[in-house]
Amino acid sequence: MKARMMTTLLLVAVIATGGCTKSYVAVGDENMKVSYDFGTLKVVLAKDVDTLSVASLAAMEELKLPVTNKNRDKLVGRVEGYTSDGQTVKVKMEALSEGVTMLSIRVGTLGDEALSRMILVKIMKNLK
Repeated sequence: MKARMMTTLLLVAVIATGGCTKSYVAVGDENMKVSYDFGTLKVVLAKDVDTLSVASLAAMEELKLPVTNKNRDKLVGRVEGYTSDGQTVKVKMEALSEGVTMLSIRVGTLGDEALSRMILVKIMKNLK
């Protein structure tokens, strides 16, 4: 009985963590380190929350992703929308220090790395 229970718990743990890998992707600038971990793409940028929020809104509009929620202050920003197939898109900005912000992008419940990268590329183009 104990062996069966342990096997079941192990199987559940393997299934729950399956697909939760970390990968690093390059987007334009060699000095920028982007990670994709547990369905969320993250990057630290030398920009403030306001600048990234404006660039994120423009990226969502360019990709024709309808925006359902947007808000920001000096420390935190958020832009939310959805894809044509109903997946949620969440772009979050968190100030780490003055002029340095953690940007995270998550598409859907489990994440979509390709679309997350596409959104990041559009955000970076809108910063220039």
